[in-house]
Amino acid sequence: MQQQEPKNLFPIDRTLSLDELMERVRAEVARRRAAQATEHDGEEAGKGPADRLPRWLPASGNLPAKPAYSLDELLQFADEEFVATAYRVLLRRPPDSAGMTHYLVALRNGHLSKVEILGEIRFSEEGRKADVHVDGLLIPYKLHGLRRVPILGKFLAFSLALKNLPRLSRYLQTMESSSARAAQDMGRLINRIDEAVERRLEVVDEEMSTRATLASFRFLESRVDQLESRIEQMLSARASKDKEVAEIREFARSIEQRLVMLDEHEASLREAVVATRRGVIDLQRKALASVQASSSAKAESVGGGSASAESIFDAEYVSFEKAFRGSRDDIKERAAEYLSTFAEAAIEPGSGRILDLGCGRGEWLELLSEKGFTVTGVDMNTSMLDECRELGLDVVEGDAVAYLASLEDASVSAITSMHLVEHLPHDVMIRLIDEAHRVLKPGGILVLETPNPENITVGSCWFYMDPTHRNPIPPALLGWTLSNRGFDAVELKRLDKNRATSGIVPWSDDVPGAEGFNRLLAYFNAAPDYAAIGRKA
Repeated sequence: MQQQEPKNLFPIDRTLSLDELMERVRAEVARRRAAQATEHDGEEAGKGPADRLPRWLPASGNLPAKPAYSLDELLQFADEEFVATAYRVLLRRPPDSAGMTHYLVALRNGHLSKVEILGEIRFSEEGRKADVHVDGLLIPYKLHGLRRVPILGKFLAFSLALKNLPRLSRYLQTMESSSARAAQDMGRLINRIDEAVERRLEVVDEEMSTRATLASFRFLESRVDQLESRIEQMLSARASKDKEVAEIREFARSIEQRLVMLDEHEASLREAVVATRRGVIDLQRKALASVQASSSAKAESVGGGSASAESIFDAEYVSFEKAFRGSRDDIKERAAEYLSTFAEAAIEPGSGRILDLGCGRGEWLELLSEKGFTVTGVDMNTSMLDECRELGLDVVEGDAVAYLASLEDASVSAITSMHLVEHLPHDVMIRLIDEAHRVLKPGGILVLETPNPENITVGSCWFYMDPTHRNPIPPALLGWTLSNRGFDAVELKRLDKNRATSGIVPWSDDVPGAEGFNRLLAYFNAAPDYAAIGRKA
């Protein structure tokens, strides 16, 4: 009786007859039996029952039961394995059919993310009873829930995407490594299956030699079909992973494009701000020039002489300064005290540009230049500026506030102003302080020196010797103003070096009435000047 050819016994060369197939099987078995090592047989025998083929295990492995897990430990699983693992570690039981179907469908169609599935299971009533801690789950779970809120959700999703972009890159690398490992594991599994099938064929050969039936071949054929189906499923899972990796890469590319667009938008905004600021500065300069031209015209119409009233006043103020302010050497000795202030603020020669507003005759400019600092003076008195230029000092004629407004942000290391703020209306002084804060570099300092009304002779008499003074400024007020306009570590420094005081000697404590007299005398002996010093954070 002629034997029928077995159906789908092997996936290759299905035209062989049964006799030809058996002949090839016997030859192959004999060849491999001669080449196979004895210890290899013992190793394979210890892997499981002889009637079972090797099983494929996922690369991620199986999590042991623990009281706590990290979020990354749970996120490494995928698809059905992920849902089953979540039930097993968070609820301590296998998933029920309804729960598995619900979460698997939601995960595959993108309705729920892995973090949301973990959150729903962990914070369910059953999950709270199990009380398995997942480190790093709560905040991401809440944030994923907020993504579904209209408008806010889109903004939050985009922010999360930006924040997680580095993590996505690491996740891509992990996925690629996991895919490569899974491919290698599948290759080794197929080799083991091939070896197991060969051993089964040896058994089949022996059975066929005694019983001569096709039943064993047909059984083997069905098992091979099952193996083919399992391999196709594994390949399908690999394709699904590759698709997921491609989608993540595409999303990362879209994020990078958005970042480029944001950078371009930020650059255009900066250009618009700079252009607007320059326009404002030009308007301020034009307005100042118009006011100065108007004042000059009025002065000429009143005086009727060749020299304007403004130039006459400038010359007169120079004479006033020489008569009452003190000698040039005295002023330089007074100003030298600020060199230590610069050193404490780490402002050294060559560290940046210094501005002196209301520079006058330039004593402070001259001292700084001698010490190697780069310094520019600003004043509106042309006579004093001419005197500074004769000494080779760098000076600019103009309004202090307007000049500061023309400078770039964070372009100056230090700004000093000695006996200027008492000449200004309060609102102009505020604008000067604000502009100084803007143009100072981080860590830069502002020094404002002014007469001290705590000294009773200064506040009642000497302050008003200068006809251009407006009103005394108490130290507490100027110090508070600097703090209120954004300066840090504001310091009030009373100044009496090289400055005339009353010189009245206090009474000794054993003189009757000495306590009251000395308390009154303190108002006469108080420092005649003070400086408010503020630092930009």
